Amino acid sequence: MQQSRHAATWALLTLFAFAAAAGVLQLKLAEANFLPPPPELPHAVIRSDGTVEPAILPIKRAGEVYTLTANIANFTLEVQRSGIVLDGAGYVLQGNSSGKGVVLNGTRGVTVKNFKVRGFATGILLENASGSTVSDCEVNDCTLGVHLLYGARDNNVVRNRISQTNTAVLLYSACRRNLFEENVLAGNGDGVWVEFNSYEETNDYNRFVRNNMTGNTGFAMILRGCSGTLIEGNTVAYNGEGISLSGSSCNYNTIRANTFVGNGKAVSLAADSKWNTVTMNMLAANSVGVYFFNANGSEIYCNDFLYNTRQVENAYVNDSGRLFGLSVNAWSRNAMGNYWSDYARNDVNGDDIGDAAYVIDELNVDRYPLMKPCTSQALQMPSLSMPLEYVNYTVTRVNGTLYAVVDGVYPMKLLSWQPGKPLALLYPTPLGTTDITIKLDGQTISWSNYTEAHPEAWHYTALGEWPMIQTVVEPPSATFQLSIHYMHPVAYVNGSYTVLYDLNIAPYLSPASPRSTACFRVRLETAYADFKVYCTGTEQAWTPLEHTLTHENSADVFTFNLTSAYDAALPGDVVFTFTENSAVPVNPTAFILAALFAVTAAAAYGSRKLKHYSKISPSSSR
Repeated sequence: MQQSRHAATWALLTLFAFAAAAGVLQLKLAEANFLPPPPELPHAVIRSDGTVEPAILPIKRAGEVYTLTANIANFTLEVQRSGIVLDGAGYVLQGNSSGKGVVLNGTRGVTVKNFKVRGFATGILLENASGSTVSDCEVNDCTLGVHLLYGARDNNVVRNRISQTNTAVLLYSACRRNLFEENVLAGNGDGVWVEFNSYEETNDYNRFVRNNMTGNTGFAMILRGCSGTLIEGNTVAYNGEGISLSGSSCNYNTIRANTFVGNGKAVSLAADSKWNTVTMNMLAANSVGVYFFNANGSEIYCNDFLYNTRQVENAYVNDSGRLFGLSVNAWSRNAMGNYWSDYARNDVNGDDIGDAAYVIDELNVDRYPLMKPCTSQALQMPSLSMPLEYVNYTVTRVNGTLYAVVDGVYPMKLLSWQPGKPLALLYPTPLGTTDITIKLDGQTISWSNYTEAHPEAWHYTALGEWPMIQTVVEPPSATFQLSIHYMHPVAYVNGSYTVLYDLNIAPYLSPASPRSTACFRVRLETAYADFKVYCTGTEQAWTPLEHTLTHENSADVFTFNLTSAYDAALPGDVVFTFTENSAVPVNPTAFILAALFAVTAAAAYGSRKLKHYSKISPSSSR
């Protein structure tokens, strides 16, 4: 009998191990306790002919838009019709811990939005779905939050909040070219899991941009079987582990411009993952900055390693006296290495490159350690708050060219101020910017062209990448005011004059200062028609902003405000357009390409002008 019990126990352990290896992430509590699972839920179906079954459900149809008019419990909503909008209108779709909440199977061009999905095994499933959007949904208390499966391609998952799940987002098998942007994945087991089996296609060319992955007990992201993945501009904070790329099929991925704070291993490259790029990230106060195990051929450059318990850990095992798994990677590109908070800073010739190499181990050396941080996150790391900012635009013609003249006023407070300690700040500027003046408490201060000094340092906006300028200030007190004046030509894009303001508010939001309001004033000194304001988004239409029109002498003045919150998805950039034919951009990708084409000449011109106006001084180059 004892032997039988041992055999049964061993069989169960083997079963659990096999399930984990196959990608079954967690067992529900009822299954772990060997209780019968809850019954599978009945399906409510929007059929391919547009009918809804059962018809008694509170779903109202208006053309191709289906809107909930009340909460729905204990049903799976299955969409079989392509090209529709399914709007939850803020109502709750409640499950019984089994089944699926919303299912798209083989459909194209479906939008699912404004749902509160609770209590399912899978909250929202996209199986072999393409060109669809899941936006502005709340998913919690599910085993899986959003699941993309078996060839789900070219979908957008944007501005969702997913919490209290075993895994917030799961991609499995041949899921390609999907975009995940501005989602909040907090308080889950794992944030994102990308998985495949060796006999199936990998998950390639997906993008994870500007998401907030905070307080997950497992990984923020774990990726296996993927290539060409872009992980950019995300906040990865206080997770059990940060982002992991693992396996021989996990190659040619890019981890760029993310903020890693307070995680276990911030970035892990393991198990024969190769040829990945890690650049422009801030890695601060993690247990390990970058961890390697048997992962070679990657590039790690222009990152800021700040006060991690171990900046880099290169794991290996000693196999009969020889090193096995000791990884060899490149730690610089174009004579640009990384910034290390524990580096002994000697720079006799003043080229901002350390005179001695930073030795990681016997096979990995940063030969070009940087003397100054290279990311905007690190340069703004001192705890700053900015509850209000004031941005004034004057749109006028100068020698026949339409210019936007910008005057920004930024009252700031250092939450931890040290007298005499310099504060480095970066400011993204549109292509073609000239006439730059920066003041601290009314006194003009110097600035430098940061992107010119660091060619890899560009700032992402909805209209492409912008260069950055840098100023270094010594605040006279914890409270101070910065102001900036500049002008740039107005882009003409898809028949509209278009001006973008990069809000870039994330560094100023924290639990101690959770709100910030930007107050805009736009004065048009030119004939115009159809003035509109938007927050940029990732769906087919940007979000309009309400604005107020007043008259001032011979000009019209538009005012509008935008509030950002620490505990919510950030609103994105601000764009205003005006022309006789102004319209919401129908295709954001085409819009961006057109914008980049429109400003190509301005880019070359602006580069020369920025060089001309650069004021390099000791105070701005420290």
